[in-house]
Amino acid sequence: MKKIFFLTGFFIFSLILVNAQQDETTETMDPQAAIHYNNAIQSMKAEKYEDALISLDSSLMTAKDYRSYFLQGQAYLKLNKIDNAKQSFSECLKLNPNYDMGWMASGNAHLAAKEYDQAENDFKKAAEVTKDPEVKKNAEESVNLTLNPKSIEFFNQGNEFYKQSKFEEAVKSFDQALSLLKDQRYYYQKGLALLKLNKNKEAEDAFKSAIAVNDSFDLAYVALASLQTANKDYEGALKSYEKALSITSNENLKGSIKDASLKTYLIAGNNAYKEKKYDQSIGWMMKLLAVSPSDEAYLGLAKSYIEKKKYNDAAAALDSAKAIKKTVTDGALAYYAGLIQLNKGEDSKAIDSFTAALNDPVYKKASQAQIEYLKAKQKGTKPKK
Repeated sequence: MKKIFFLTGFFIFSLILVNAQQDETTETMDPQAAIHYNNAIQSMKAEKYEDALISLDSSLMTAKDYRSYFLQGQAYLKLNKIDNAKQSFSECLKLNPNYDMGWMASGNAHLAAKEYDQAENDFKKAAEVTKDPEVKKNAEESVNLTLNPKSIEFFNQGNEFYKQSKFEEAVKSFDQALSLLKDQRYYYQKGLALLKLNKNKEAEDAFKSAIAVNDSFDLAYVALASLQTANKDYEGALKSYEKALSITSNENLKGSIKDASLKTYLIAGNNAYKEKKYDQSIGWMMKLLAVSPSDEAYLGLAKSYIEKKKYNDAAAALDSAKAIKKTVTDGALAYYAGLIQLNKGEDSKAIDSFTAALNDPVYKKASQAQIEYLKAKQKGTKPKK
């Protein structure tokens, strides 16, 4: 798993949440301590850091384990308790001096405290003890970064401005940091700030600059892909996601990338439908279905087939959506079934379907209008469609 490090507690980082019973070192933890440890992991995922610390205290009272100290340090970093974090990482490394991510985390804590010499030593130690080439690469990059503390100060200043929603000031600080050191993380964070200012083109340039500095920076590809999706460059977005997936070893990020890729197909198909480009919409939905079954994709197919008057195809797609229903509502299924039946001249069935759709607030108004139209038609009065 690729371990991505960041300079401050604010910067997004990949928290290492390993199961206490199956750590990558194959070591086991005291069973009672493991219960508290795993509770702490759940609290960290829920961003309940104080609760995590309580569970970790209980775990450490039962058994002293380096993983518990490591997680404790991460929780303290999230709470901006830098001195506590440094102490936790120190205890972690006393118990396991060969724990590469412990040295990386300790280095980050020292960086946050502007203790550059200590940070440099920790990163060098991480590079020395690790057996993971990605960790070694990150550790060596971190050593280089500590050699320019002024750039780090500007970078951290930019992060502080970002947290305060002062995005213009944040961009200026990141630019000052970049004037001293061309680092992919600086470009990446600048891109995030530019997005907050709705400066999408400049943000895209920042993410591309991050990639130019380090073409293995997975998060930059993910951010670029998200921006490309927003700009309706769906082909570009999918290529960026594909690249991110090919280079990352972070299992959590892999899952997120796969989900985002699938969502991009769906967004592309739905937008094509809104633009009345029904063949394009069908194409995107078919591409999504070739990768993963999706009730939303089948519904999208049904909608486009209805517009193209391919009612049998629409009905088949709707049946498939119903068979694997996960997110599509009963109201949506009923409403579009009603449209198919209406267009096939099955008025009584259509009324039943539209009546069922009345329970869905999204389709209530449209369904009521269709029912009134059909009943007027049955009575022989001039219907208002």
